[in-house]
Amino acid sequence: MPPSWVQIWLQEHRHGDDWAAGILRMVREHEKGPYEHELVSLESESFLYRYYEGPSKVIGSEFLVSFTSSTLDKYAFSNALALSVKLAVWEKKLQRLQGAIVLLTEDLTAGRRISLDKEQVLQKMGELLALRHMINIGSDLLDSPDFYWERAKQENLFLSALKGLSVPKRTRVMNEKLNHCLELMELIKTHLSDQHHIRLEWMIIALITIEILFELLHYLI
Repeated sequence: MPPSWVQIWLQEHRHGDDWAAGILRMVREHEKGPYEHELVSLESESFLYRYYEGPSKVIGSEFLVSFTSSTLDKYAFSNALALSVKLAVWEKKLQRLQGAIVLLTEDLTAGRRISLDKEQVLQKMGELLALRHMINIGSDLLDSPDFYWERAKQENLFLSALKGLSVPKRTRVMNEKLNHCLELMELIKTHLSDQHHIRLEWMIIALITIEILFELLHYLI
């Protein structure tokens, strides 16, 4: 099941926060495989919006919702905000992977032995590739969803909201970081493979040397 999201549009009301908290409690009772609570708290997002007389639009990071707008306008805004939160979660995951990769590059720089074996390096590369797949293929970060094909007005609102939340720029930066991390891991994998080949060559040389010594002893005796 793909990740789902819940958004609540609150208007000024003294019980608004209580209603929102009640809805979230109800949703949590049915969630499966949730993100870590700390991560959810850090990456939750809110936005400013207000109703006005003109057509719905985005100015900076503020959403202006027309009094006469349809629910689809709010859906477009909500869709963009949900993608922003998804991207924030993936940014945090990449940050953790980067932390492990930095330690490996420090070992290389200092001439120390790499703390991971080839299988572990391949596992890290698999995590990076899976993350790149989710961003570029498994989400709508690079292209508008099919829902907007016949809804040009809502698509414009969706794209404007993404821009207001800096999603295109963040996606581009994420891909650049992923490519850089994958290049580093490929370098480390090659380094480990070379070390393995060198060990094999020395083992072969040692075996040949031992065989020659045995032949010499046999000749002398």
